[in-house]
Order: sequence, then structure tokens, then C-alpha cells
Amino acid sequence: SGDLHKFLVFLKACKYSNLFTLRALIPNREGVLRKANELRDATEITSDLYSIAKPLVESDTNRFVDEEYADIYEFDVYDRENLRDDIKKAIDNLRDQISSGNDINSYMNEDDEHAVITYCSAFTTTNGNNVRNRLMPILCHYADGEYNDMVIQRLHENEVDLYDFAFRFLVEYNMYKLACEDVSWVKNNLYTYKNFLTEVTSVGTFKKQLEHYSIFPNHYCSLCLANDLKRNAIDEDKCEDLFRIYEQEIGDDLREGIVISDFEDFWEFEELKAKVNTEEFQKNKAWWEDKHRWQKTEEYQKEQRFYELKKTDDIAFYEHTDPKKFEALNKWALTFKDEFEGTALNSQW
Repeated sequence: SGDLHKFLVFLKACKYSNLFTLRALIPNREGVLRKANELRDATEITSDLYSIAKPLVESDTNRFVDEEYADIYEFDVYDRENLRDDIKKAIDNLRDQISSGNDINSYMNEDDEHAVITYCSAFTTTNGNNVRNRLMPILCHYADGEYNDMVIQRLHENEVDLYDFAFRFLVEYNMYKLACEDVSWVKNNLYTYKNFLTEVTSVGTFKKQLEHYSIFPNHYCSLCLANDLKRNAIDEDKCEDLFRIYEQEIGDDLREGIVISDFEDFWEFEELKAKVNTEEFQKNKAWWEDKHRWQKTEEYQKEQRFYELKKTDDIAFYEHTDPKKFEALNKWALTFKDEFEGTALNSQW
């Protein structure tokens, strides 16, 4: 490496710099020889930043000239603002790949997801306490990875935010992933859900995005859209009776539309009271709570009429007379039959 650098310095001193654009003589950071016009001076992209950005923008980082050779040629400068723009393009490509997948549940491959998580685990200061600091361990755990943060200091006070775009994508991607989980997984990981939503709902832009994902668990831990759930504001000791009556009368299981109580504060859920306070339901509820409701039914009235008739002389005679007394009637023969369909009586009359 040292001999190559000396040789290139010699060529430059001999006015043969034109060879640098004609021949692949200058190494990039991976040691691959490239032409000078294919390389960029990326001095601002420190080695630690380079290591976490490369998996996302490898084609761009492959153009970074080896830092020891930056003095060989007047390379175009590649700064942190350029890196932010290229990261944004890479993230947009990942988003497009997910949205264009043939499978309903299309995910990033493990390498891409790990690369985004690693990139978003870099911070400009130690011991930070912003939402990214708090969320990244949760997202890393959800991806079955080990959380390792790192500090990459700013070069100047007004430096562009290198991580915001990738982090916002990662948060929304995890909303999408969580919304695809089944009931069994949700039941076993409510703690993960709660921690995730605690942080996400603290940021207005993230909270608004939740509106589009079935990420809130109902009474049965089935995931639903926030707007499809209600907050249970009914007294606990009356709930079960109300649910049972509502299902009998209306045909709906109210539990399917109730958010788990531990998740009520994450959204402005409509109260369930509005649904059970309708005139129709209150009328049905009063009916089922009436201990004498049977006496008010049509069936009860018919039953009572039956008992009344049973006591009459004709019915009593019928029920207590031996059928054998009427066997002689079975021996009677039909003499003639008239349907009375003509305009005059049959002559047989």
C-alpha cells in the first residue's frame, strides 16, 4: 500500500495525472482499484459511520477513495449531506420492495432489517433520552437481535440529521410487522406491544400513522384498527350481563370491539357507553332484566288460554270419554258427496 502511494505520487509529480482517469490505479476503502473519476473524497464519512452505512448504500460507499490516497487527485467531495440523501434513496427502495411484494405480508430480508436497525442505533451523544434512544432497544428485541448502540459525533453544530428518515421508516415498518402478528403471539408479547406504543404515541407524527395499522388488541387479543375499538366505560360488575344480553338481542359480541384496558390511554377511543345507551338496547336490556317477562309474552297468553279451555265441559268430556264408544262411527259409509260448486242443489238432496 505504501509503495503504491509513493508510485502514484511519483506519477503525479511527473505530470502523468491523466493516467489516473484512464487506468484503475487508486484504491477505494476496500482496497479495490478504481479510476480517479469513479472515486469521491469522503473524508467526512468517518470509519465508524462508513461501517454502518455501507450495508445500506454499498454502491455509493464503494466510490469512497482510500483516505490515504485523498491527496493523489482532486476528487469530487462526498459529505454527510450526500450520505443522508443516498440513505433516503436506499430507504425508499426498501419501502417500494415491501409495498410491491406479491405476498400480503411482505417483509424486509433479515440482512436489510439488521442493516437499518444498526444504522439507527448510532447516536450523536451518549446517554440520550429521546424517542429513538428509547425505541431502538425495543425494536432490536422484536427483531430477535442484540442491541448495541454507538456514538458518532457531529462534525459541526448544524449538521444534518443522518438518521431521522431511516428511523421513521423503521418505526412504520414495525407498525406493519406488529399488525401482522397472530392472536397467540400477541397474547405472549403484550409487554412488547405496550412498550412500543408507549413510545410511538408520544410522537405526534408516529401516532397519526398508527391510524392505518391494525395494531391495538381487543378483548381476545385480536389486532384491530384504533377506530374500530371502543373503551369500556361500563361498571365492571355489570359488564358480563350487558355483553350477554347484547349478543342475544343484537347478535354482536361487544368484546370484539373493546380495547384491552392496558391500552386505553394510547388512543382517544370512543366510549362503549354510547353503543349500549341506545333506546333499542336499553329496551331490550330492560326486557331481559324483568323477572316477570315470561308473563308478558304471546306464548304465555296462549298457554293460559289452553288451561282455561281445558276446564270447559266440552274439553273435559272429550278428554275423559272412552274412545271405544265412538268406534261405531267408523262403520258409517258415505252415501253421497256434494262440493256445492253449482248454482243449485244436487238432485240427491
